[in-house]
Amino acid sequence: MQALVMTLFLSFQIAGTAASNAPMTVAFDLKQLSAETFAELDGVVLERAVMMRLVQDGFAVVLPQQTPTVLIQVDQEDRALRLVARGPVGIAIASLRLRAQAVAETQLEIAQKAADLARVTTTELPPVVEAPAAPPASRAVEIGLHLGAWWRAHNLDAAMGVVAQIGVHERWLVQCAAEVARSTGIGINVVEAQLGCGPGYRLVDVGPFSVRTTILPGVFFHSFSLDDRSLSARTGVQTDYAIDLAAEAQYRIVDRLVAAVRIEPGMTGHSYAHDALGQQIWRRSMWRLIVGAGIGYQW
Repeated sequence: MQALVMTLFLSFQIAGTAASNAPMTVAFDLKQLSAETFAELDGVVLERAVMMRLVQDGFAVVLPQQTPTVLIQVDQEDRALRLVARGPVGIAIASLRLRAQAVAETQLEIAQKAADLARVTTTELPPVVEAPAAPPASRAVEIGLHLGAWWRAHNLDAAMGVVAQIGVHERWLVQCAAEVARSTGIGINVVEAQLGCGPGYRLVDVGPFSVRTTILPGVFFHSFSLDDRSLSARTGVQTDYAIDLAAEAQYRIVDRLVAAVRIEPGMTGHSYAHDALGQQIWRRSMWRLIVGAGIGYQW
């Protein structure tokens, strides 16, 4: 009888020790996110990153339906993400901004916050801890180069352009664009350039795909050179105002590199024409359509 009592006592002690040494279980739940946000965050890769971080911190990762010690759920409001952890100590909340052009960094930040919340809700701290919200998303800077053409009244001229922009608030941005086109006629060479800056707005920002539109008022330069050396005014430069409405669709190839297609209707102050020996040798309309494709780099 004494041996039986001793055996039962040792069994309960071993079971209690095993239970006390067992790791806390944590479940990570993304079901409250929209399908678009799940795709934008690359949800499968995100879940794997969070699981690896929790395991490194000594937690056991289980499914939400397995009654975990800590349940971490992610929800959203516009471009803000909120992580809510419920554990034996209480509830802890962390917030961050959803940055479309920095998916890898956002995944690491979520994994770090999930591990922090798991620790907070399994240690003796006040029952509710509100983690400070992350600062607004950093101003995304982008520089792009595109090749294309200017189309004006049945004339197509080869062109290239450089675009620089900076995000200022949520979907708003400021963009500057420099465009150069070259054309020829009978005995004439023409180089035209335009520099414009203005406000823009991201109409679509889903996963790797985005669409933005920008109003670009600016200045226009028209430079010409005539081949006939007998003419008194063989060269010249004229300036004018210009205004364009640019629309650009982008697709993120890798984390910071994007491919872009740009359409930019616009106008200058007036049409341009050149005559030589009583004959018109070059003419372009004041209305034009700039089209191009290229790449951009963001940081």
